[in-house]
Amino acid sequence: MISFTCKSGLLSSAFSTASKAASQSAKNGNQSVKATLEGSTLTLVGTGPTLTIIQSIEVIGKEDGVVLFPKEMFEKILKSLDDDDEIEIKEKNNRMRIESGSAQWDCNTGNPDEFPGHEDGKDGGVRIAK
Repeated sequence: MISFTCKSGLLSSAFSTASKAASQSAKNGNQSVKATLEGSTLTLVGTGPTLTIIQSIEVIGKEDGVVLFPKEMFEKILKSLDDDDEIEIKEKNNRMRIESGSAQWDCNTGNPDEFPGHEDGKDGGVRIAK
């Protein structure tokens, strides 16, 4: 399970950066960005065949955990929001709910244990400074 709140502009910027590596994986079917929440630090990992990008941001963490954001759908949701909009994300058992104001979205997520790549940033990874 994972649960956190933050400004959509902050999340959108970090997601956009990490998802650049995931875009390389279109052929391989990996069109997800892995998000890990520990306390108030949300770490986003995008990985492709030759590159891993890691981006961390500070959020209001409610419950630590890991989730896979489906790239295309999550991009569309973030683009529909204003940068100052508060966004809340909750995930349990590979089902994610995204809420902002009166809008809400529900979607399936992948199994984080099946996420490929080098989350530690070694072997071709790039860690983006906060």
